[in-house]
Amino acid sequence: MKRFLLPLLLLAACAPEPLEPERIELRVEAVSAGDAFRWSAGDCIFINGQVSNPLEAEAAGEVSAVFTLKEEVGGDCRTLFPASALSAWRETSSTVMLPVTQYYRPEGPDPAAFLLLGSGEAQSLVMSPAVALVSITVTGGYTLSRLTLKSQNKNRHLSGLCSTDFRNISPSSGQSYAEVSMVARSGAPAGSTFLICVPPGDFSDGIQCVINDASGGSMSQTLYPRTPFSPGQTASFEVEYIPGTDIDPEPPAEETVELTVASINLLKPSGRCAQMSLDLDIVRDALRRSIEMTGAELIGFNEVDENYIPGGKYDISALCSNLPESWRWSMEWPNDIEQGAPLAYSYANGFAYNSEVLRLEECGFVWLSKSSETWYAHSSRAYKNAGSPERTCIRARFIHIASGRRFWFFVTHLPTESQGGGANMAGGVNGYAQAVAGTLPRILAGDMNSGPGGTNQAPYARLRTVWADAYESVGAAGNLGIYETYDGTLSGSSSKYYYAYEQFIRNRPDRRIDHLFCAGAMHAASYRTIAATYRVGRNFWCPSDHLPVVARFIFD
Repeated sequence: MKRFLLPLLLLAACAPEPLEPERIELRVEAVSAGDAFRWSAGDCIFINGQVSNPLEAEAAGEVSAVFTLKEEVGGDCRTLFPASALSAWRETSSTVMLPVTQYYRPEGPDPAAFLLLGSGEAQSLVMSPAVALVSITVTGGYTLSRLTLKSQNKNRHLSGLCSTDFRNISPSSGQSYAEVSMVARSGAPAGSTFLICVPPGDFSDGIQCVINDASGGSMSQTLYPRTPFSPGQTASFEVEYIPGTDIDPEPPAEETVELTVASINLLKPSGRCAQMSLDLDIVRDALRRSIEMTGAELIGFNEVDENYIPGGKYDISALCSNLPESWRWSMEWPNDIEQGAPLAYSYANGFAYNSEVLRLEECGFVWLSKSSETWYAHSSRAYKNAGSPERTCIRARFIHIASGRRFWFFVTHLPTESQGGGANMAGGVNGYAQAVAGTLPRILAGDMNSGPGGTNQAPYARLRTVWADAYESVGAAGNLGIYETYDGTLSGSSSKYYYAYEQFIRNRPDRRIDHLFCAGAMHAASYRTIAATYRVGRNFWCPSDHLPVVARFIFD
């Protein structure tokens, strides 16, 4: 995926005016751009009603380039490349043009169609592809002149005018088209690959591919994408060109793509009583069993401190040595902020996954604000604005290896009712996940310290405006089983008290505060909690004061 770090940005189409002698310089850097994008001489970028000067020749072929501007920009920036794609500019809603006719280049997509968008603070703006790429390699012994894609669903458009919030694009009704063409003006030899830019979306109804050769011949073949088109991602096909043929295969049978996910609150060891100390072998063994019993392929962790990270006293990756070697652990996400001090771990978050099932494409985290529904990517800004207690939200984008399905995973831990700010932070999680994930499916895991019962329902209710609760979805389908009665997720084992977990969670929706949510093209098919206990005296304790929560999700 092509991503661009922008400290600042730029205005619209055609020929920009020359800058004054004193220029403002802006470095735009492509991160993990691969071979699909390189800056070219003459490139211009649009930002907040301003267009940069054309890029100078020295930067051609590079992934990092310096643009020049007339005026400084700051605050919330809106950015587009290429600037010529802008149709109408408004701060709240703008439109861009994705060309219905694109031009073949053997080295990559048509730069006029490869739209990049950015939205955020000028100091840390990330610019990412807004379009998906359809890659079609055409074999055979003919020189090709044109390749046209036609959506079999006339409501799924492939080009034309698109509305944008500078995070995503969406074809505009009545002003976009269900087809797009790529023209090879000098002819494309046999074996050429056409890279066509299209809007993200689900084209599983099929796309008709019409190919024309330089001698006047043509053929068509219907293609069936296995997964929805996603921004910055490539869907690849191969077509053997046979003039005069019309190939319309049966749509492939639908396959069920499942993923088992868990949310586990580890509980900081510093607050434990003697019976819950991880210094005891029986407690560590119960914690290990509780993780392994989830059967999960992806786990989100809460209340991580320096003891749990690799090399720590209770290194989770070492503790779970019975898991396959394919498991990968990402526990080092600090959240504790003290001005002038290094970042530390206090009630932090982490995640782990089976790399034979999932491939991690990118990850990161932000601090949430206690006083507003926003987030901060830099510790210095978070120190000034986030507020105590410090809470973060981790993001990770995965691809499900067997199916090719992409999705986002988010992990967070919201404050208690007495700490305050939970509803604002829940709103920040909603906004951050929507800004990052776009149209891709997404899963949220974490201890929200809030649920459908009790006095602290506001954070949970705020999350539910965006996310589907796995517990509620499975319950609506009549598949909760015993968990309809035993609905709490607090275990009854605490540094301050002890209760048998069955008694503690029975008919207690106010104690269901650990959650798994989903949004987008997926749904929850099963739900359960895990109770791995150990015995001290007459009591059976749990290794954390929270029970692990497990759900099986199915991609739609």
